[in-house]
Amino acid sequence: RPEGKLATRISRNLRFGLFHMLNLYSNATKFIILEDDLIVAPDFYGFMQQTGVVMDQDKSVYCVSGFNHLSYAHTAKDPAQVYRIEFGPSYGWMTSREVLHDVLPKWLPSNITHDWDHVISSPVIRQGRECLVPDINRSYHGGIMGHHASASYRFEKNYLNRTINKLPYVKIMDTSKLLKESYESEMVSLFKKATSVKIEDIDNFTLPFSETGVYVICVKKSYDEDSINFRIVGEALNVWNKDARESHHHTWRLHYNNATLLVVGVPSSKYFSVAPKDCPVLKTSTPKEAEDELEKEDAHAREDMPIFVHRIFPYITDGGRRISLFSKDIFYIDTTNREVNSSTTLLSTETKPVLSNNNTSLNLASTTRPTQ
Repeated sequence: RPEGKLATRISRNLRFGLFHMLNLYSNATKFIILEDDLIVAPDFYGFMQQTGVVMDQDKSVYCVSGFNHLSYAHTAKDPAQVYRIEFGPSYGWMTSREVLHDVLPKWLPSNITHDWDHVISSPVIRQGRECLVPDINRSYHGGIMGHHASASYRFEKNYLNRTINKLPYVKIMDTSKLLKESYESEMVSLFKKATSVKIEDIDNFTLPFSETGVYVICVKKSYDEDSINFRIVGEALNVWNKDARESHHHTWRLHYNNATLLVVGVPSSKYFSVAPKDCPVLKTSTPKEAEDELEKEDAHAREDMPIFVHRIFPYITDGGRRISLFSKDIFYIDTTNREVNSSTTLLSTETKPVLSNNNTSLNLASTTRPTQ
């Protein structure tokens, strides 16, 4: 029978499924987990098959995810590129029998409120292991209603406004470069040739990038859970900013307007020692006020703004119903009654609300780079 409530029940249902999957498919060495409201890329299974080789060769990789929280139209460009991250999987993922035998006995019980992705991403479960994620996503969260989902601009900004590969088959990068030592060497090489981004005003700046360049932004990050400065930079870059997930050794790696951009936490990241010496460290002098301001903007987007879902994806789900997106350019979802507006008003993309970065109360300042 179901255990727990809300997020805990979802987590326990997942554990139940994983446990029985091991018994039902006793000869399988790897397992793919899909949610019922996901849309997968044409090469989703090919991507999993190719990256599965890395899991076989490198036990420091414990999962492969089809979804990258930092993958947006302006931050991703290469369907063959794959990254290593120190976080767990999301929205369509793969793991091995060996990992599940290790993970399932450590799963939290139903009397403790928790989310499944936080469990599988926790240090107790990860034990220093990493997950592989694509530069361009292989899965897309099509649902807009659920325990963690509501029809709002916040949800579109954080979950729906993402990339998904449309090519039928992509041969991914040389998988030997995803092995731990090779990947670490590549990261060091990127930092050694990177150019520092000097930001004087986080609320009003431009990034004079060359598409072939490598650039680095240094932000203050004193310990593992310290994410406020990553969140502020994430807001300024218009990417995920709920926490510092998808980082590798406290470093975000993304293709920002086609250039390679590294956002490195100082002094937490080991790459701090090889980053350019002239890289100014950005930090907020008022972390509590900055966090409150981010939460206020998030609440405003969640409660007051409607959602606009574009035609590039085949359907969205609402209360278990599939709503086709092929017949109209944009759907308007009324957040008051959470039903599709009966008039299905067509709107131009220019009317889509955009969160502003011109909030001076975030007070992010540039400081002198600390000595090692």
